[in-house]
Amino acid sequence: MRKIVYALLSIVVAFGLWVYVITTVNPGYEETFYDIPVALANVSALHDRGLMLDTEKTPTVTLKLSGNRSDIIKLNKSNITLVADLSRIYESGRQRVAYSISFPGDIPSNSIEILSKSVVEITLDIAKRNTAQIPVVPVYVGSVPDGFRTDKESLMLDKDYISVTGPAALVDQIEEARIEVDLNEQTETINQSYRYTFYDKDGNVVASEKLITDATEVNLTLKIQRYKEIALKVDVTYGGGANKNNTQITISTESIQVSGSEQLLDALGDELVLGSLKLSEILEDTEIEYEIKLPEGVENLTGKKTVTVTVKFNNLITQTFQVTDIQTQNVPEGMDVELITQELTVTVRGPKSQIDQLTEEDLGVIVDFSQAELGTDTYKALIHVDAIRFNAVGAIGSYLVDAKLTETPEPSIGVE
Repeated sequence: MRKIVYALLSIVVAFGLWVYVITTVNPGYEETFYDIPVALANVSALHDRGLMLDTEKTPTVTLKLSGNRSDIIKLNKSNITLVADLSRIYESGRQRVAYSISFPGDIPSNSIEILSKSVVEITLDIAKRNTAQIPVVPVYVGSVPDGFRTDKESLMLDKDYISVTGPAALVDQIEEARIEVDLNEQTETINQSYRYTFYDKDGNVVASEKLITDATEVNLTLKIQRYKEIALKVDVTYGGGANKNNTQITISTESIQVSGSEQLLDALGDELVLGSLKLSEILEDTEIEYEIKLPEGVENLTGKKTVTVTVKFNNLITQTFQVTDIQTQNVPEGMDVELITQELTVTVRGPKSQIDQLTEEDLGVIVDFSQAELGTDTYKALIHVDAIRFNAVGAIGSYLVDAKLTETPEPSIGVE
């Protein structure tokens, strides 16, 4: 009976040893590992020589390996390391490069036998490397609504050029980096980032993953403002015999176009007053230049900085008279006036039919002393013309009278 037991035990032990050898120690275990990626070392050496990889896909190799099963089962395509050294490549074109093979550190290198390789050397395409500065060119689509304008001359880009590096044959094709700006329905200034597209000189798109750029977007600021036409005016005060019927006033530029914000243009209104024009102070036909002054933030699109106002008197003549009738009014209480000026030379203007009948007796000088103070001073004088007989005649120019104001003496009291 004991012999039978020993025999069975021997069979079990022998089977266990056989299983161990077959599953673990078996030195002839084989397995194939497909598409193991090859790491490329010293790529920077290519750049230093003006070269670069022109291969889009990572090269792979298939290996058939043999060894102890316990070692082989530890391997996979991720921990088998294949490295190709590019430091010995000195020219462009198709190059064949050897690669090294290494296994995880816990597997002795001499325990694995390489039965076969799909390729002994990998093949790489090497290109000449170039860097270029490509100008950014905005391309406008559509147009802003009526009543609005774009100021493309003051366009601002955060980058005027895109730096691009890649295969020389590809980089040399690039003519411009276009950004497409849609103007349709735009009524406010655009401040936005845009992706660009490379184009060649024939308008074809140039695109490749081999191109390396220093930016993916360009920020653009484009001023969009409302514009309108405003009339240019002068405030005219008629006088000195000049009225709407006998005076012709023309402006060299009657209107200009301006642009600005909605608020500024609404506040500006539909006309701009350049200044005032007092015809009683203008002696003869003349031209007066006015500067066009606009509120800050409003731009003059016309470009004209000044306009000329022409004044022409029709069928009017002038005549000079010596006037001695000088009257005072509104002398402050407690003051007396002594007129130093006794006679004024007065020039009047009007139609010949009335000027011919006018004499110095028809003219008077009035001096208002309501704001006077004690002492000698010069006061503005107004010229009075008999408006009933000479309704189309008026004095021209300005007139001054010298006068002395003193305190009114107290009345003397008689002694009995």
